[in-house]
Amino acid sequence: MKPGFSTVACPQWDLATIVRRAKEFGYEGIEVATLGGRALSPTEPAIADDPAAVRRLFADAGVELVCLATPVRVAGADADRTRAARSELLAFLDLAARLGCPFVRVFAARPPPAGDRNAALVRTASALRDVAPAAAARNVEILVENDSAAPGSRDLWFITDAAAHPAVRCCWNPLVAATIGERPTLSVPRLGTRLGMVRISDGRFGPDGRLEGYELPGNGQAEPARLIELLRGIAYDGYVVFHWPRSRIGSLAPAEEVLPAAVKFLRERIEAKGEVLSAYKGDKTAPRFAQRPPRSPVRTT
Repeated sequence: MKPGFSTVACPQWDLATIVRRAKEFGYEGIEVATLGGRALSPTEPAIADDPAAVRRLFADAGVELVCLATPVRVAGADADRTRAARSELLAFLDLAARLGCPFVRVFAARPPPAGDRNAALVRTASALRDVAPAAAARNVEILVENDSAAPGSRDLWFITDAAAHPAVRCCWNPLVAATIGERPTLSVPRLGTRLGMVRISDGRFGPDGRLEGYELPGNGQAEPARLIELLRGIAYDGYVVFHWPRSRIGSLAPAEEVLPAAVKFLRERIEAKGEVLSAYKGDKTAPRFAQRPPRSPVRTT
């Protein structure tokens, strides 16, 4: 596993500062989600005007551009909105290809009020299945992230299974899953190799499960240390990306304070020695994944 962070933590920094500080603090990768506090656009001048210069900036620092975290919802409530979302996603895929960025993050379709959530998941999977070949042709993967429209691992498993394309995987946000009572012991084994990227967040929750506030990893109730142990148990070797949404919640501590502390936490957990936990231990689906005893050879004489 490799530690990264999302640019939502540092809305006041320009791209050069972000890359320099990532190297200084000990991060290996960066997810670009906002720049200058603005939601990401496929025409964002800081990365779209001269992609070759952006690639050199990252390469010279020895830091990877991991993901373009877009605001795109891949399917809308009608055909026109879905076509518009597809067009925007294709523009982001083109930009990612020019930048040498392996992942583009999107969200699932929102279900209508009091509507059928499963129908929204089907629309999402259908839209992703249609655009996946274009992503593969650009050597980019689409990561669908869980949020209020599709909060649980069941939702993401269904979407990626129905999309049925290797260019479609998951960006897993365990803090969102925690709001519906889902723990890493369920989500990690269920998603397995469908995990393309994992967020690291922590927070406090009220009695009703509502997120009351963000905390540094290890200071809240979202079990980030357990999550990393379980990821080791499935041999996950991708990025764990620290998410600190300061560009959305201005009262959070500044990046200069939290990023060094977060990468220290991540490195300690990633490099921890000892027993590798089975991601399937204690999970109700364990019998399906457990190793079966060898069968006796079949006699043919």
